[in-house]
Amino acid sequence: MNSNGMVQVDHLYGYAKVSWPQYCRLDGPVARRVLLALSHYTSGHYTLPNYVALSRAHQMFSEGKAKATNMTLGMSILVPADDATFIISRSNPPNSTVDPTPIALGETILWDKRFKITLSQLEPRTPPTSKQFLIRHMIQADWELARKGIRKVRTTALPPEMIRGGLPVIVNKDGKVVLIPHFRVIERSAGVVCELKFAPEKSLEYCLLGCYEMQGKLCNMPP
Repeated sequence: MNSNGMVQVDHLYGYAKVSWPQYCRLDGPVARRVLLALSHYTSGHYTLPNYVALSRAHQMFSEGKAKATNMTLGMSILVPADDATFIISRSNPPNSTVDPTPIALGETILWDKRFKITLSQLEPRTPPTSKQFLIRHMIQADWELARKGIRKVRTTALPPEMIRGGLPVIVNKDGKVVLIPHFRVIERSAGVVCELKFAPEKSLEYCLLGCYEMQGKLCNMPP
Protein backbone atom coordinates (compact mmCIF):
# COMPACT_ATOMS: atom_id res chain seq x y z
CA MET A 1 0.00 0.00 0.00
CA ASN A 2 2.83 2.37 0.57
CA SER A 3 4.69 1.50 -2.58
CA ASN A 4 5.96 4.53 -4.46
CA GLY A 5 5.10 6.61 -1.40
CA MET A 6 1.40 6.97 -2.18
CA VAL A 7 0.35 5.96 1.33
CA GLN A 8 2.39 6.64 4.45
CA VAL A 9 1.07 5.16 7.70
CA ASP A 10 1.95 6.87 10.95
CA HIS A 11 2.26 3.90 13.31
CA LEU A 12 2.59 6.10 16.39
CA TYR A 13 -0.66 8.02 16.10
CA GLY A 14 -2.55 5.60 13.85
CA TYR A 15 -3.40 7.57 10.74
CA ALA A 16 -2.57 7.41 7.03
CA LYS A 17 -1.35 10.19 4.78
CA VAL A 18 -2.16 9.82 1.09
CA SER A 19 -0.49 11.51 -1.87
CA TRP A 20 -3.20 13.45 -3.65
CA PRO A 21 -1.63 13.40 -7.17
CA GLN A 22 -0.97 9.66 -7.04
CA TYR A 23 -4.45 8.92 -5.72
CA CYS A 24 -6.00 10.92 -8.56
CA ARG A 25 -4.18 8.76 -11.10
CA LEU A 26 -5.84 5.58 -9.84
CA ASP A 27 -8.75 4.02 -11.70
CA GLY A 28 -12.08 4.67 -9.98
CA PRO A 29 -12.71 1.14 -8.64
CA VAL A 30 -9.14 0.85 -7.34
CA ALA A 31 -9.27 4.29 -5.73
CA ARG A 32 -12.51 3.44 -3.93
CA ARG A 33 -10.96 0.24 -2.60
CA VAL A 34 -7.98 2.20 -1.34
CA LEU A 35 -10.24 4.65 0.52
CA LEU A 36 -12.27 1.82 2.00
CA ALA A 37 -9.21 -0.17 3.06
CA LEU A 38 -7.63 2.84 4.74
CA SER A 39 -10.91 3.68 6.44
CA HIS A 40 -11.12 0.16 7.85
CA TYR A 41 -7.48 0.05 8.89
CA THR A 42 -7.23 3.42 10.61
CA SER A 43 -10.60 3.17 12.37
CA GLY A 44 -10.28 -0.49 13.34
CA HIS A 45 -13.90 -1.07 12.31
CA TYR A 46 -14.65 -3.34 9.37
CA THR A 47 -18.24 -2.61 8.47
CA LEU A 48 -19.93 -2.42 5.11
CA PRO A 49 -19.88 1.21 4.00
CA ASN A 50 -22.58 3.31 2.49
CA TYR A 51 -21.75 3.13 -1.21
CA VAL A 52 -23.17 6.61 -1.86
CA ALA A 53 -20.88 8.07 0.81
CA LEU A 54 -17.90 6.12 -0.53
CA SER A 55 -18.52 7.27 -4.10
CA ARG A 56 -19.04 10.86 -2.99
CA ALA A 57 -15.79 10.86 -1.00
CA HIS A 58 -13.91 9.38 -3.94
CA GLN A 59 -15.38 11.93 -6.36
CA MET A 60 -14.64 14.88 -4.10
CA PHE A 61 -11.04 13.84 -3.52
CA SER A 62 -10.27 12.66 -7.04
CA GLU A 63 -11.60 15.90 -8.54
CA GLY A 64 -9.82 18.08 -6.00
CA LYS A 65 -13.08 19.49 -4.63
CA ALA A 66 -12.32 18.40 -1.07
CA LYS A 67 -9.24 20.54 -0.53
CA ALA A 68 -11.13 22.90 1.74
CA THR A 69 -13.40 20.49 3.60
CA ASN A 70 -13.42 17.44 5.86
CA MET A 71 -15.47 14.35 5.11
CA THR A 72 -16.51 11.29 7.09
CA LEU A 73 -16.49 7.74 5.76
CA GLY A 74 -17.81 5.11 8.12
CA MET A 75 -15.91 5.65 11.37
CA SER A 76 -13.09 7.54 9.67
CA ILE A 77 -12.50 11.15 8.79
CA LEU A 78 -10.81 12.35 5.60
CA VAL A 79 -9.02 15.67 5.96
CA PRO A 80 -6.90 17.68 3.51
CA ALA A 81 -3.41 18.10 4.98
CA ASP A 82 -2.07 20.39 2.27
CA ASP A 83 -2.24 20.77 -1.49
CA ALA A 84 -0.39 17.48 -2.00
CA THR A 85 -1.76 15.11 0.67
CA PHE A 86 -4.84 14.17 2.61
CA ILE A 87 -5.20 12.27 5.88
CA ILE A 88 -7.46 9.38 6.87
CA SER A 89 -7.92 8.58 10.56
CA ARG A 90 -10.42 7.47 13.17
CA SER A 91 -13.15 10.08 13.45
CA ASN A 92 -13.62 11.77 16.81
CA PRO A 93 -16.47 9.97 18.57
CA PRO A 94 -19.03 12.06 20.46
CA ASN A 95 -18.16 11.81 24.15
CA SER A 96 -21.73 10.94 25.05
CA THR A 97 -21.78 7.82 22.87
CA VAL A 98 -18.54 6.11 23.94
CA ASP A 99 -18.19 4.47 27.34
CA PRO A 100 -14.74 4.33 28.96
CA THR A 101 -13.03 0.95 28.69
CA PRO A 102 -11.91 -0.71 31.95
CA ILE A 103 -8.30 -1.87 32.23
CA ALA A 104 -6.69 -3.59 35.21
CA LEU A 105 -3.12 -3.42 36.41
CA GLY A 106 -1.10 -6.01 34.48
CA GLU A 107 -3.72 -6.33 31.75
CA THR A 108 -3.25 -5.89 27.99
CA ILE A 109 -6.23 -4.86 25.87
CA LEU A 110 -6.86 -3.76 22.30
CA TRP A 111 -8.53 -0.41 22.92
CA ASP A 112 -10.93 0.95 20.30
CA LYS A 113 -9.82 -1.94 18.07
CA ARG A 114 -6.65 0.02 17.26
CA PHE A 115 -4.22 0.54 20.14
CA LYS A 116 -2.74 -2.32 22.17
CA ILE A 117 -2.27 -1.01 25.71
CA THR A 118 -0.55 -2.74 28.62
CA LEU A 119 -0.87 -1.22 32.09
CA SER A 120 1.87 -1.98 34.63
CA GLN A 121 3.28 -0.75 37.92
CA LEU A 122 5.52 2.30 37.60
CA GLU A 123 8.10 1.29 40.19
CA PRO A 124 8.43 -1.86 42.34
CA ARG A 125 8.66 0.21 45.52
CA THR A 126 5.74 2.49 44.64
CA PRO A 127 2.43 0.63 44.90
CA PRO A 128 -0.29 1.97 42.58
CA THR A 129 -3.21 3.83 44.08
CA SER A 130 -5.62 1.40 42.40
CA LYS A 131 -5.67 -1.77 40.36
CA GLN A 132 -8.54 -0.65 38.15
CA PHE A 133 -8.48 2.23 35.66
CA LEU A 134 -10.43 3.44 32.62
CA ILE A 135 -9.44 4.37 29.07
CA ARG A 136 -11.38 7.02 27.18
CA HIS A 137 -10.93 9.19 24.11
CA MET A 138 -8.94 12.39 24.34
CA ILE A 139 -10.86 15.65 24.82
CA GLN A 140 -9.76 19.28 24.55
CA ALA A 141 -9.04 19.56 28.27
CA ASP A 142 -6.58 16.65 27.95
CA TRP A 143 -4.80 18.41 25.12
CA GLU A 144 -4.48 21.58 27.21
CA LEU A 145 -2.93 19.45 29.95
CA ALA A 146 -0.59 17.72 27.51
CA ARG A 147 0.57 21.02 25.99
CA LYS A 148 2.02 22.11 29.31
CA GLY A 149 4.50 19.27 29.22
CA ILE A 150 5.30 19.26 25.53
CA ARG A 151 8.67 20.74 24.74
CA LYS A 152 9.04 23.18 21.89
CA VAL A 153 11.60 20.91 20.24
CA ARG A 154 10.57 17.25 19.96
CA THR A 155 12.14 14.29 18.23
CA THR A 156 8.65 13.01 17.41
CA ALA A 157 6.28 15.18 15.38
CA LEU A 158 2.95 16.07 16.93
CA PRO A 159 -0.17 14.62 15.31
CA PRO A 160 -2.57 16.64 13.19
CA GLU A 161 -5.19 18.37 15.31
CA MET A 162 -8.11 16.50 13.80
CA ILE A 163 -6.93 13.06 15.00
CA ARG A 164 -6.30 13.89 18.66
CA GLY A 165 -9.83 12.90 19.67
CA GLY A 166 -9.08 9.34 18.57
CA LEU A 167 -6.15 8.95 20.97
CA PRO A 168 -6.40 7.23 24.38
CA VAL A 169 -6.31 8.78 27.83
CA ILE A 170 -6.15 6.71 31.03
CA VAL A 171 -8.06 7.98 34.07
CA ASN A 172 -8.84 6.71 37.55
CA LYS A 173 -12.30 5.84 38.82
CA ASP A 174 -12.89 9.50 39.71
CA GLY A 175 -12.08 10.63 36.17
CA LYS A 176 -8.72 12.19 37.02
CA VAL A 177 -6.16 11.91 34.24
CA VAL A 178 -3.43 9.41 35.07
CA LEU A 179 -1.71 8.91 31.71
CA ILE A 180 -1.80 10.48 28.26
CA PRO A 181 0.53 7.96 26.62
CA HIS A 182 1.18 9.69 23.28
CA PHE A 183 2.34 12.89 24.99
CA ARG A 184 4.19 11.32 27.91
CA VAL A 185 1.87 12.87 30.47
CA ILE A 186 2.03 10.82 33.67
CA GLU A 187 0.62 11.34 37.14
CA ARG A 188 3.42 9.61 39.05
CA SER A 189 1.47 9.49 42.29
CA ALA A 190 -0.91 6.99 40.65
CA GLY A 191 1.98 4.54 40.39
CA VAL A 192 1.23 3.15 36.93
CA VAL A 193 2.73 3.31 33.45
CA CYS A 194 1.65 1.85 30.13
CA GLU A 195 3.03 0.47 26.90
CA LEU A 196 1.16 1.42 23.75
CA LYS A 197 1.26 0.24 20.15
CA PHE A 198 -0.92 0.93 17.11
CA ALA A 199 -2.02 -2.60 16.27
CA PRO A 200 -5.38 -2.98 14.51
CA GLU A 201 -6.78 -6.51 14.40
CA LYS A 202 -6.43 -6.61 10.61
CA SER A 203 -3.36 -5.62 8.63
CA LEU A 204 -3.54 -2.98 5.91
CA GLU A 205 -2.99 -5.68 3.31
CA TYR A 206 -5.88 -7.69 4.75
CA CYS A 207 -8.15 -4.64 4.66
CA LEU A 208 -7.31 -4.04 1.00
CA LEU A 209 -8.01 -7.68 0.14
CA GLY A 210 -11.22 -7.54 2.14
CA CYS A 211 -12.46 -4.65 0.02
CA TYR A 212 -12.51 -6.95 -3.01
CA GLU A 213 -14.63 -9.45 -1.10
CA MET A 214 -16.95 -6.75 0.28
CA GLN A 215 -17.48 -5.37 -3.18
CA GLY A 216 -19.87 -8.18 -4.08
CA LYS A 217 -22.06 -7.31 -1.10
CA LEU A 218 -22.40 -3.66 -2.01
CA CYS A 219 -25.48 -3.01 -4.07
CA ASN A 220 -24.71 -1.10 -7.27
CA MET A 221 -20.96 -0.97 -6.62
CA PRO A 222 -19.15 -1.31 -9.95
CA PRO A 223 -16.33 -3.86 -10.31
